[in-house]
Amino acid sequence: MSLAISNETSTLRETHIRSLEKLLNLNQNVDELEKDPNYKSEFPIWKVLIFDKSGSDTISSVMRITELRKHGVTVHMNITSSRQPIADVPAIYFVQPTEENVEYIIDDLSKGLYESAYVCFSSSIPRSLLEKFAELASKTNTSHMINQVYDQYLNYVVLESDFFSLQLPGVFHTIHSPSSDDALIENTIQSTVNRLFSVIVTLGTIPIIRCPQGSAAELVARKLNQRLKDHLMNTKDVFGTLNPKIRPLLILLDRTVDLVPMINHSWTYQALIHDTLNMHLNRVILESVDEGKVSKQSYDLNGSDYFWEANANKPFPEVAENIDEELTRYKNDANEITRRSGASSLEEFNADAFTDSTYLKAAVSLLPELTARKQLLDMHMSIATTILKAIKERHLDDFFQMEDNVTGLNKSAILSCLEDKDKGTPDDKLRFFIIWYLSVDTVPGADLQAYEEALVNNGCSLEALNFVKRVREITKMTMLASSTTRPMANQPGDNIFGGFSSLSSKFTDRFKEAGIGGLENIISGVKNLIPFRKDGTITSIVQSLMDPGSSSVSKQTESYLVFDPKASHASSDPRGMNKRQIFNEAIVCVLGGGNYLEYGNLMDWAKEQNPPKHITYGSTDVQSPSQFMNEMASLS
Repeated sequence: MSLAISNETSTLRETHIRSLEKLLNLNQNVDELEKDPNYKSEFPIWKVLIFDKSGSDTISSVMRITELRKHGVTVHMNITSSRQPIADVPAIYFVQPTEENVEYIIDDLSKGLYESAYVCFSSSIPRSLLEKFAELASKTNTSHMINQVYDQYLNYVVLESDFFSLQLPGVFHTIHSPSSDDALIENTIQSTVNRLFSVIVTLGTIPIIRCPQGSAAELVARKLNQRLKDHLMNTKDVFGTLNPKIRPLLILLDRTVDLVPMINHSWTYQALIHDTLNMHLNRVILESVDEGKVSKQSYDLNGSDYFWEANANKPFPEVAENIDEELTRYKNDANEITRRSGASSLEEFNADAFTDSTYLKAAVSLLPELTARKQLLDMHMSIATTILKAIKERHLDDFFQMEDNVTGLNKSAILSCLEDKDKGTPDDKLRFFIIWYLSVDTVPGADLQAYEEALVNNGCSLEALNFVKRVREITKMTMLASSTTRPMANQPGDNIFGGFSSLSSKFTDRFKEAGIGGLENIISGVKNLIPFRKDGTITSIVQSLMDPGSSSVSKQTESYLVFDPKASHASSDPRGMNKRQIFNEAIVCVLGGGNYLEYGNLMDWAKEQNPPKHITYGSTDVQSPSQFMNEMASLS
């Protein structure tokens, strides 16, 4: 797959979807197909899609079943499942290049399950495995059934417009565990390079790479730099003609540069869902109990959800207000249709009651849109209710407020929080304490002992804290001072955290209409909070590297290495390259875990720049606070 130049900046999700659409159309460019006058009569070609778990995750995070059908996919199945023959249609295999998957494909073709095969490996297939694939096809006399074999470079997942996960769990543990041998570390680094290379292929440009010295990020940077150099030398594509003025910066960082965002109690809608509802690959599963029976309902949160797109990174109280406004707008639109038709509700809508044919046509066309809006709002109301209950039960507003001003807390306030048995879970308390511990300069030994006793007495296990003690000095050296901006009086941001008291009556009424009661008691206990805007350490690092002259922390990143895959060997010394270049686009990848809080912080900063910056953020794996706490605990 070659890299293509785009005249305007697209999001990673947009380019990722285009790559998947091309795959689903037998590796033909969809835009060119649609220009074909015979397109509607000849396309889409009906086909079967076969994937492994990796391929399923890649597709399901950005496409729904209806979108698959649009591109001719009538059936989709896992490669390990028992499948019946569908002999008159081709099959697309979207799988990892493994020996097991190759054998599955050959077995399917030997049984004549499908007319032909279009084999799309999610990453580059090793030559030895490709040769074995050809040998098996020859032995089974199925070579003529294989129409294509492609390296798709799509072995990662896109979660938001510019947020990706390399789907490599356990990298933080591997890098920091004394028990990890050289072979395991080397394999982890190589896997990271391979998947990050795929992200770069999708984006279609060659970045300039920056990273700190003496770190796992440096190991990845050196290998990735060489991989890109080799690709430029050995592949006839557009790499050589790329405009250097539009090249992005690729910033590689280790998770230890700042541990705090991984365990923060956040207040944005998206981060709260990830923390309280264990969102995975944009899917949330809610449990409800009715007469002793537990039922589960799954919801997908993705780019096709207009409310999610507009509110994911907003403070939760503002989201609650927006749900109320959207419900009011929906109710007014629905009332207008029912009023004109004489029906008491949309369900009783009767087209025959209309005398105005023009309005009838408009009303009928609005019904599907209104139904879809109602379903989305019902979903977000259910999610918001569950979050509100978690806030009340765990006192998440208290933890957020304390962490927002963590360095201003004294010993008495900290012990009061740790010893309050009604406030939060043991995990919440330990997260809060680790954030405080990483944020202050010194902690007297006697005080630390008192804090640890309070934690243990309230059910906390100290394994994660023991690991943090070991890396505290390293982390504190890399954590940068955050710039804080208070909301200005009488400005739109002033009431963002006007709290739930101002909206409780309206919000409660809306939930009562939906049959959700008891919300008054939940809302009444949630505090009035006005947060400060803070740029996290990684956001400060990104600012200093993208625009060195504008950042107060640029001196702290001047020692970062520079790698240019397009530079000649004679000028490839990373110490002598230009470090003062200004960039408008950047890719940020954190080795060892990332999350929605950090992503949102970067997006907010990028939008505030003039002109706005374009940042793509990702990590080896996306982890909730509890998952990351468990990973740190495993290293104690």
